[in-house]
Amino acid sequence: MRLLSYMMCVLLLWSGSISADDKTDGLYSTARLECVDSNGVRRSLSAGLKKLEDGAWRLTLGQQQMRDTSSSDFIEVKIPACEAQEGEDGYFITTTSAIGTFRLDNGRFESSRNYYTFFGMKTPRATWVAIVKGLKQEFDFVAEAKGGKYEVFPRIQLKRMGFGPYEDFIVDVYPLPQKATYADMAKKYRAYQLGRGEVVPLRERIKDNPKLERMTKSVLCRAAHGSKPIPQNKDGKRIATDYTLETELPMRLHATCAQVTESIRLLKSMGCDHIDFHEVGWNIRGHDGRYPQLFPVEPAIGGEAALRQTIKTAKELGYNISPHVNHTDAYRIADCWSEDVIAKNKDGTLMDVGCWAGGKAYTPCPEAIFDRFVKNDYDKLKGLGFNGLHHVDVISAISPRECHDPRHPLNRQQWGEAYLKIMKYAHDVFGGFTSECGFDHVAKHLDFAFYINHKSRVAPMLDRYIPVWQIVYHGIIVTGPPIFEDTGWGLKKSPDYEIGRLRQAEFGGKPVFYGGWTDPLKIENLKKVKAVYDEYQPMSYLQLEFMEDHKELSDDVYLTVYGDGSEVVTNYTDTPFEYRGKKIAAKDFSLYGSGSCDKARN
Repeated sequence: MRLLSYMMCVLLLWSGSISADDKTDGLYSTARLECVDSNGVRRSLSAGLKKLEDGAWRLTLGQQQMRDTSSSDFIEVKIPACEAQEGEDGYFITTTSAIGTFRLDNGRFESSRNYYTFFGMKTPRATWVAIVKGLKQEFDFVAEAKGGKYEVFPRIQLKRMGFGPYEDFIVDVYPLPQKATYADMAKKYRAYQLGRGEVVPLRERIKDNPKLERMTKSVLCRAAHGSKPIPQNKDGKRIATDYTLETELPMRLHATCAQVTESIRLLKSMGCDHIDFHEVGWNIRGHDGRYPQLFPVEPAIGGEAALRQTIKTAKELGYNISPHVNHTDAYRIADCWSEDVIAKNKDGTLMDVGCWAGGKAYTPCPEAIFDRFVKNDYDKLKGLGFNGLHHVDVISAISPRECHDPRHPLNRQQWGEAYLKIMKYAHDVFGGFTSECGFDHVAKHLDFAFYINHKSRVAPMLDRYIPVWQIVYHGIIVTGPPIFEDTGWGLKKSPDYEIGRLRQAEFGGKPVFYGGWTDPLKIENLKKVKAVYDEYQPMSYLQLEFMEDHKELSDDVYLTVYGDGSEVVTNYTDTPFEYRGKKIAAKDFSLYGSGSCDKARN
């Protein structure tokens, strides 16, 4: 049987090759397909790529072709252009907005968490970008070095597809001019997304959406009202426990509605006119309390009457204010708990993602909860008076999953579409949608991403994060700081406050305060918000511009260029740096722009 599968693989994994016209075409016209089984046994096959009118080289693996390789766990797709040697000039960019240079003898980076579905490489021989256009949710990005030889490629995860292949795998490889950079790779993908109508520039969308226009100018202040501790043992390991009303851990109160209301008034009196507010942990038992149950409003923060007063005050002062909710966790303690809406694993068991504050966190099927919870809850939230763009946690920060419940089965592509259905409904009810991160299977209806990467530390195979995601989506989707750890903005103890400020300038984000500002007695914190607000306002116009280039001018000094010609130079060093006749102070940045006055703090 294994031999038969192998022979079928040899015969069928062929997409219609054309002969290479020259040495350059030879880097793209064929692919080596490595079929790997559960024992690690590899079978290497050869397949041809077809040259398209737009200049791409396309590899197509049909659904039946992949089914006929059922003995393989995965298929790695490698073209000659994907190779490099240790010590060579050049780099590769990942699907996680990071860059790696060819400096290791051995190493591997692989990711199933693809923020977007392209990657690229620059070597002395070739510069290219590959865009996965079919089975986009079913591949891992891999960069591997063995004995000084690098390879960068997609790995099609056949075994992970619980329903089997549901569409052809398609990857288009675009050769780029040898002088092209990672910015050109990202812009190629941006053109693809815009050209097929998957996304629309902010400049177009704000024409009939004043809430969205205001959001581009506004600092985000998230009010953290309350949360329960995540259950852990004495060694700090999380305990996945199904809580009851009797065993539920007590909620920690962070801020009452009255405190938030007064802080909003004070910010207005300081001249902070453009702020958006998010209410977090307002729901019963706080953040991650008893999802999918939201109501009643948590009594410890003041209950519904106090929340309505906070919302009313914010609106009267000209602000937009939104609720923070969650559709990706469910806890048995909820008064609306039902196994019927929980996603099922292939063996029929309930899907879970470990443990959060509500206890063992089960995963709702997004299709199953739409009519039962989403539509009903959104009407109630609208009734409370919320007027801002709706915020749902997590949805844009995870890869799609599968549901094997026969009543609402979803493959990964359908799972992503079910999220888009929820997001579209939020647009209809609230005028827009914001979420945690920037995974672009939901880019179509995403207006704001809280951050892009969670931590600043990268894997050993990589050098650093760079604004690849931002080059694609700046001017289309607004983001906060590029790294989650930068969202405190110095209100909490953070030795990296200055670095976070610089990263935001380099990556074109807007400031986010996650708590810490909601105690009106701590006026110094509100003054810090005001200072950050004042620094951001002259730069806020950039949110409507595409990011067109990014490069390192000198060690730890970076240039970011926008579509209107504006430039931001970010100096991470301990010494001043001169650019265009102006010195930029150590650990500072400068904006040179057509839309604002040139500025630098020195």
